[in-house]
Amino acid sequence: GDIAEAMLAGYWISFSLYHDLKRDAALAALQPLIAVFQRKDFKWLNVRVLYLFSILQYDLTNYSYAIDLALQSLDLAERTSDAVGKLNALTSLIEYNRYLSNYDKSQEYIQRSLGLLNLTKLDPIQGCRNYGFIATSLNAAGWHDAAGAYQKEALRYAFDTLGCIRVELKTDRLNERSRTAIRRRFSISASFSMLGHAQSSPIVSGWTRW
Repeated sequence: GDIAEAMLAGYWISFSLYHDLKRDAALAALQPLIAVFQRKDFKWLNVRVLYLFSILQYDLTNYSYAIDLALQSLDLAERTSDAVGKLNALTSLIEYNRYLSNYDKSQEYIQRSLGLLNLTKLDPIQGCRNYGFIATSLNAAGWHDAAGAYQKEALRYAFDTLGCIRVELKTDRLNERSRTAIRRRFSISASFSMLGHAQSSPIVSGWTRW
């Protein structure tokens, strides 16, 4: 009814604010909704609210709380057979544990997520997060060939599934090892060409476009 529609609108407002990098506003908009979602037992929405609240807490460096929220989202998604919700939570847990150097745990969540990739239709944000976080985790754990394969799959996803005509990679302009790795790894792709150092297009201080 009207309550469910209002709650859904509130969630998407919070989600949009987060993706506009307005994290404080997103958190302020989301917090009043959490108790209502739980009290009204809106399971599908609650899975997503817990997921978004988890990401916001992670950005605030509340890592233990972020992991706990992601686990709650995952548990509810599993109990309601919500494949998209499960993949969202697992993708977050892959990255959280990778960042905290819990590589075995991160690899465990990678394994749990792989079977879902063929069961769900990834939206662009999901696809970028999943492929990117898995590749980063594999590389951090020393599985460099597997990470490279995932990065190539991410490019295939970008070009073939999303219909991108250009993919942009970032690296610190002083990190010659990273720049060399990008050249070696992707120059073999027929659909990829290195455009070089775009000095006029800084992203943030110390970073540049490739």
